[in-house]
Amino acid sequence: MSMPAVANSLSKVLLSLVLVLSGCGVAPKVLGKIVLEIGTEIAVDAGADYLKQIFTSDEAKGKATLIVSYTNAAGDGVGTNYAIAGADAITTQNVTIEDVKGEIHIVGNGNGIAVTAAGGTTGKIAIELGGAVRKGAGVSSGEDQAATIDGILRWSGRSRSALFAALNDLDACRDVDDATDALRGVANGRAHQIDALQGTDVSALSGGGALRDTLVRALTFSLRADQAFVRWGESGCGKDGNHADGMRYSRSATATKRQFIGRWNPIASGYGLPTYAETGI
Repeated sequence: MSMPAVANSLSKVLLSLVLVLSGCGVAPKVLGKIVLEIGTEIAVDAGADYLKQIFTSDEAKGKATLIVSYTNAAGDGVGTNYAIAGADAITTQNVTIEDVKGEIHIVGNGNGIAVTAAGGTTGKIAIELGGAVRKGAGVSSGEDQAATIDGILRWSGRSRSALFAALNDLDACRDVDDATDALRGVANGRAHQIDALQGTDVSALSGGGALRDTLVRALTFSLRADQAFVRWGESGCGKDGNHADGMRYSRSATATKRQFIGRWNPIASGYGLPTYAETGI
């Protein structure tokens, strides 16, 4: 379902909140609610006790997982994963959106939900937990699904910018420790982006399954490159086998991203979303 746009901002800031049910384990039926305040920062207004920060979906151990990505007030891309206690399953019908100024899209596939808000959007999102899952989750529109993919692409683009800044420092043997820490952050972000993609419904998009799988492969190559560059930084700044591995994975990522944008750009144009070159992802 697509929320009407009341957008008054041309900002390119985009956030993506992706809720993925990562297994079929049974969680305690605890009634509760998580409330998120949407703005230039994302704040948890209520229900923080249901959230546990994790770094990969495997750590959720069957619980629903909340992945939050947005651009903060400093203009930096931010992403965080949480496991959620007290929810057997969550659909779009568990979500209430209030006081919205801007544009919000909701995607649900029966296993979880994705919420994407355009830049400049404000409002509140409430997620009900526990008890019986409401019926009639419905099928999300192609517009909503495309907006979700676009949000993940913007997050990935910010990761790429951070990657090259760190690589420039390492290449110059400058601030090696800080650059290596920055690369760890980039790799962590890539892993979150892959998790987000794997939980995103694309059934309303033409060739959606192949589209998503191609982007997952591309970002997986990017993640392997990031991890190799981290190892390079940890061993110093001299070009070594880790650097060579990173460059090899980067070439594979670029080739796969080229395949992806060949599928994506016509879809993006149809929904009024920006198109990309492989260097922008």
